[in-house]
Amino acid sequence: MEAITAYDQTLASREFQFLENLRLDTKRNETSALNHVRRERDEHWEGMVAETVAQKEAEKAALVQELAKLKSQLATRS
Repeated sequence: MEAITAYDQTLASREFQFLENLRLDTKRNETSALNHVRRERDEHWEGMVAETVAQKEAEKAALVQELAKLKSQLATRS
């Protein structure tokens, strides 16, 4: 019975409540920081993918243009 009373008094103490609030705030801050880093990472990789796709599209357009030029040259020879 004394142990239960001591436990209840500890939970009700201002010091315990302060530490518990501090722990919860720290947990929220850590979660927020992790989410921020994840967003930055995702934005970075999305940008890298978009840049690569744009480069590949430009290369494809150049190849299509070159192919059209070669077809034109071939047609004039016939």
